[in-house]
Amino acid sequence: MGKSNKRGEGIGRNLFEYTADEFRRLLQANDLAFTLSLGNKSHLHAGRDLKTLLLGHERQVNGVDEQTGKIRVMSTPLALSIVENQLGFPTSEISSSQGSIATEVLAKKFGMTFRGYSRNLSLLFATTIGNLS
Repeated sequence: MGKSNKRGEGIGRNLFEYTADEFRRLLQANDLAFTLSLGNKSHLHAGRDLKTLLLGHERQVNGVDEQTGKIRVMSTPLALSIVENQLGFPTSEISSSQGSIATEVLAKKFGMTFRGYSRNLSLLFATTIGNLS
């Protein structure tokens, strides 16, 4: 989150442009580029609660690996209604926090699309290096 007295000076855009140029120089066209925009619900314990819910679901469906003792995580689908019930609010209420709106705007300008949420409920934007504009 940038300082409010520095917003609008193009610093974030310059940083995005520089990073995109470096990605293009160092990576292949099909490699992934992503950024996170801090979510307005990130300060809550919802991320921790969501992780507990998802791991519990994975354990129930896929079990525990006998050799490692770790839960087998297979990205098993879970109904959105169950997730929203655990969070205590609908996912439609999750958006970029006031100080992170610029990150979301720049991500979209550079060709990234919304792909989901990080474990702390920040918004995840991603694209391939070849699609960075």
